[in-house]
Amino acid sequence: MQIWFMPWAGLTLELQIGSITFWPYKTAAKTKISDKSVRDHLDRYFACYVDHKGRPVETIAVCSHRIADFRQFTDTESLETRSAVDALIFSIISSGMKNAVCIDNRTMGPPSADRYQLLVQNFQPGSDDISVHAGSLRSGGWKLGEISFSKPGIWVVHRTVQTRSLCRVSIRHSRKDFLPTSVLGC
Repeated sequence: MQIWFMPWAGLTLELQIGSITFWPYKTAAKTKISDKSVRDHLDRYFACYVDHKGRPVETIAVCSHRIADFRQFTDTESLETRSAVDALIFSIISSGMKNAVCIDNRTMGPPSADRYQLLVQNFQPGSDDISVHAGSLRSGGWKLGEISFSKPGIWVVHRTVQTRSLCRVSIRHSRKDFLPTSVLGC
């Protein structure tokens, strides 16, 4: 079985983009997942995703293609899911960027898509085995409860560099030169 999800998204309502449905695991799992063994397994797995204080997060959003059947997606379904996540990210981030540019707010840092990180995990209900993939690295032999995934923090150095670069651009150019007003709507 396989699940596609965004552990930090924090969606509170179900949202559909094309054939992809994003739904909050915490509030919708009981109605979306009829198989108790699958739900129990995912409860244990998602307890590995923790906030900065080590508490399980309640921000997990599951991505389903038409129905929540936890099968491996085809290549086309994978592409549709990634495209839907991109559309979700753009719709959320673009409004904040538009507001900052329209009011000429030079102190606002560039928006980040970190909280909409899309993950895929294979699983077998009843098995506590887990392997982790990060880029080209794979680490196996873990058991649920032995590993935690922490909510991303704020990387000050990275964002400071981005903010300085954005400030240099906005100081040298007016907001109308920076982005077309037809895109911004201001």
